[in-house]
Amino acid sequence: MPHGNRVAGLSAFALLDTASDPDDTTIVAAPGVALKINLIRALIFVTVEQTGSTIILEDGAGGAILGAANAASSGTTVIDYAQNGRLLTANTLLNATIVGATGVISAVWVEYTTVT
Repeated sequence: MPHGNRVAGLSAFALLDTASDPDDTTIVAAPGVALKINLIRALIFVTVEQTGSTIILEDGAGGAILGAANAASSGTTVIDYAQNGRLLTANTLLNATIVGATGVISAVWVEYTTVT
């Protein structure tokens, strides 16, 4: 069942380049009081891999894990929550963290809505 009132068709893109471990990057900023990010789909692209590394999508920095991609090999990971999506905590950012070895270069694209 759909969640609240939606703003449709939003997307965001961020590059992640680890010179340190962990590397935290905000993918979508917190939408504001009483609003929630509803994650529909994420594509995680790994172009430079490192053994033992993982890219994690989080409900806020250090928050609940929404999905992960193995960064030990190059390629694309698709995380799809279908049309209803996955709600984040109210007024919380969508974060990506690379954990493990340094030197991973990747990008994250997400499709999302905001809901009340």
